[in-house]
Amino acid sequence: MEPFIGAELSAPDGLAARAGLRTMSDVDRLLAEFRDRRMAVAENLVDPGRAVLTAPVFNHEGEMTAALAVVGEYGHFDTRWNGRPARELAAAAAEFSRRLGAPGGP
Repeated sequence: MEPFIGAELSAPDGLAARAGLRTMSDVDRLLAEFRDRRMAVAENLVDPGRAVLTAPVFNHEGEMTAALAVVGEYGHFDTRWNGRPARELAAAAAEFSRRLGAPGGP
Protein backbone atom coordinates (compact mmCIF):
# COMPACT_ATOMS: atom_id res chain seq x y z
CA MET A 1 0.00 0.00 0.00
CA GLU A 2 2.92 2.37 0.55
CA PRO A 3 3.29 3.29 -3.13
CA PHE A 4 -0.40 4.22 -3.29
CA ILE A 5 -0.21 6.20 -0.06
CA GLY A 6 2.95 7.93 -1.27
CA ALA A 7 1.25 8.90 -4.52
CA GLU A 8 -1.72 10.30 -2.60
CA LEU A 9 0.56 12.25 -0.26
CA SER A 10 2.32 13.81 -3.23
CA ALA A 11 -0.93 15.05 -4.82
CA PRO A 12 -1.26 18.72 -3.75
CA ASP A 13 -5.05 18.70 -4.12
CA GLY A 14 -5.70 15.05 -3.20
CA LEU A 15 -7.71 13.59 -0.36
CA ALA A 16 -4.67 13.30 1.88
CA ALA A 17 -3.92 17.01 1.54
CA ARG A 18 -7.56 17.90 2.22
CA ALA A 19 -7.45 15.70 5.33
CA GLY A 20 -4.29 17.45 6.55
CA LEU A 21 -2.02 14.45 5.92
CA ARG A 22 1.44 15.46 4.72
CA THR A 23 3.77 12.60 5.68
CA MET A 24 3.72 8.84 6.26
CA SER A 25 3.96 9.65 9.98
CA ASP A 26 0.66 11.55 9.69
CA VAL A 27 -0.89 8.54 7.96
CA ASP A 28 0.52 6.12 10.55
CA ARG A 29 -0.92 8.21 13.42
CA LEU A 30 -4.34 8.35 11.75
CA LEU A 31 -4.36 4.61 11.04
CA ALA A 32 -3.34 3.85 14.63
CA GLU A 33 -6.24 5.95 15.90
CA PHE A 34 -8.70 4.22 13.58
CA ARG A 35 -7.40 0.78 14.56
CA ASP A 36 -7.58 1.65 18.24
CA ARG A 37 -11.15 2.90 17.93
CA ARG A 38 -12.13 0.25 15.35
CA MET A 39 -13.78 3.02 13.41
CA ALA A 40 -12.87 5.69 10.87
CA VAL A 41 -14.34 9.10 10.18
CA ALA A 42 -14.25 11.26 7.08
CA GLU A 43 -15.79 14.70 6.93
CA ASN A 44 -16.33 16.68 3.75
CA LEU A 45 -13.62 14.74 1.87
CA VAL A 46 -14.76 12.25 -0.78
CA ASP A 47 -18.27 13.59 -1.17
CA PRO A 48 -18.42 17.31 -0.34
CA GLY A 49 -21.16 18.04 2.14
CA ARG A 50 -21.07 14.54 3.65
CA ALA A 51 -19.68 13.06 6.83
CA VAL A 52 -19.10 9.33 7.23
CA LEU A 53 -18.37 6.95 10.07
CA THR A 54 -17.15 3.49 9.02
CA ALA A 55 -16.51 0.36 11.09
CA PRO A 56 -14.96 -2.95 10.01
CA VAL A 57 -16.70 -6.32 10.17
CA PHE A 58 -14.52 -9.39 10.82
CA ASN A 59 -15.07 -13.02 9.87
CA HIS A 60 -14.36 -16.25 11.78
CA GLU A 61 -10.67 -16.03 10.88
CA GLY A 62 -10.36 -12.48 12.22
CA GLU A 63 -10.08 -11.03 8.72
CA MET A 64 -11.91 -7.89 7.72
CA THR A 65 -14.78 -9.04 5.53
CA ALA A 66 -16.94 -5.96 5.19
CA ALA A 67 -17.42 -2.43 6.45
CA LEU A 68 -20.53 -0.74 7.73
CA ALA A 69 -20.96 2.98 7.19
CA VAL A 70 -23.28 5.69 8.41
CA VAL A 71 -23.51 8.80 6.25
CA GLY A 72 -24.88 12.18 7.20
CA GLU A 73 -24.81 15.81 6.18
CA TYR A 74 -21.54 17.52 7.07
CA GLY A 75 -22.04 19.97 9.91
CA HIS A 76 -25.29 18.31 11.01
CA PHE A 77 -24.10 14.74 11.59
CA ASP A 78 -22.53 13.77 14.90
CA THR A 79 -19.11 12.23 14.14
CA ARG A 80 -17.82 12.30 17.72
CA TRP A 81 -16.30 8.98 18.75
CA ASN A 82 -18.76 8.75 21.65
CA GLY A 83 -21.77 10.16 19.78
CA ARG A 84 -24.91 8.13 19.20
CA PRO A 85 -24.14 7.28 15.53
CA ALA A 86 -20.67 6.00 16.48
CA ARG A 87 -21.98 3.96 19.41
CA GLU A 88 -24.72 2.37 17.32
CA LEU A 89 -22.38 1.71 14.40
CA ALA A 90 -19.84 0.06 16.72
CA ALA A 91 -22.56 -2.13 18.21
CA ALA A 92 -23.85 -3.15 14.77
CA ALA A 93 -20.35 -3.97 13.50
CA ALA A 94 -19.60 -5.99 16.64
CA GLU A 95 -22.87 -7.92 16.29
CA PHE A 96 -22.27 -8.59 12.59
CA SER A 97 -18.73 -9.78 13.40
CA ARG A 98 -20.05 -11.99 16.23
CA ARG A 99 -22.55 -13.59 13.84
CA LEU A 100 -19.71 -14.32 11.43
CA GLY A 101 -17.81 -16.04 14.24
CA ALA A 102 -15.11 -13.41 14.72
CA PRO A 103 -12.60 -14.24 17.47
CA GLY A 104 -13.19 -12.52 20.78
CA GLY A 105 -16.94 -12.99 20.75
CA PRO A 106 -18.99 -14.81 23.40
